[in-house]
Amino acid sequence: MAQMVFQKILEEGTKKGNLPRESRQATRWFQQKARRTRSTPRQVWAEKERHKHYSLRRRLLGNMYYFFYEAEGKDNLPYWDAFPLVIPIELTKDGFLGINFHYLDWRLRAIFMDRLLDLVRETPDRADRSEQSQEGKLDWRKINYDRLSRFAKYKYFRPCLKQYKFSNMKSRMIQLSKEEWDIALFLPLERFQNSRKTEIWMNSRQQVMRRGRK
Repeated sequence: MAQMVFQKILEEGTKKGNLPRESRQATRWFQQKARRTRSTPRQVWAEKERHKHYSLRRRLLGNMYYFFYEAEGKDNLPYWDAFPLVIPIELTKDGFLGINFHYLDWRLRAIFMDRLLDLVRETPDRADRSEQSQEGKLDWRKINYDRLSRFAKYKYFRPCLKQYKFSNMKSRMIQLSKEEWDIALFLPLERFQNSRKTEIWMNSRQQVMRRGRK
């Protein structure tokens, strides 16, 4: 049976008129998180070069990150997000494919995140004691394009799937622990360019619904 953790958080916050995204405490949390961040795109790329793909895949994939970004070919894109909230799912030769939750409205974010919870790693990776190999992250061996595209319950990923290059990142990568996902998911930190978020969310919903009818 599907879990409804994030849907309940959204529902309760809406009833009280005090969504996590609206609290001063959430804003202070984000500011503190950004100041503590140490991982830069250059460091991540250097790790890829040193350890090839296995170590980076194990550490990067399945975690949630914020970072500033300048999209490739931005002048020709209908819209793009300059501050994505991303879970990387696959490595590419110069970056990764990732799910950017900002492309979904809050309700669809909650539904999608609840359905991803069955891909959570229950125990830490014993081969890697780094902070990135935390208990509760999504299992990098399970979260991939093939799995998401095969099961209808993950249909929400399609408008969110974007390719990111390390060379186009304009800030440190702010990693979030699983305990912080509920805060991050509902913070209004998207920085969409070339279009309003309401139009983008409507387009994303239409993509999801078309997928659901197939």
